[in-house]
Amino acid sequence: QRRAAILRKVAGRWRQGQLSGGFFGWKQGRDTLARQRNVCTRLLKRWKNSMVASVWAQWSGAVNKIMRLRRVTAKVLNRWEHGGMSTAWARWVESAGESRRLRRVAEKVVAMWEHGNVAG
Repeated sequence: QRRAAILRKVAGRWRQGQLSGGFFGWKQGRDTLARQRNVCTRLLKRWKNSMVASVWAQWSGAVNKIMRLRRVTAKVLNRWEHGGMSTAWARWVESAGESRRLRRVAEKVVAMWEHGNVAG
């Protein structure tokens, strides 16, 4: 009887050992899976961040290019506007000079008429 009780105890512990071994194996598998998920999550975040960084760099470059083109366009428009004004100014100066020359010539002609130097 004592021997049977010892055998039952040993068999119970052996079964419990198998169960605990199974539980330990399951827990170890679960821990491994959790670690793998964590690694994959970090990897995906890193990959996503690198894609975001790449897109950000492209967007930033495009914005810089647009800003540069706007500055260049503003300069060109400014030159066109002032170029037209400088052309108009140059024509006005030329016209004013021509008017002065014609006035002097007219004054000379009138002076000659007044002194009778013009045959009529």
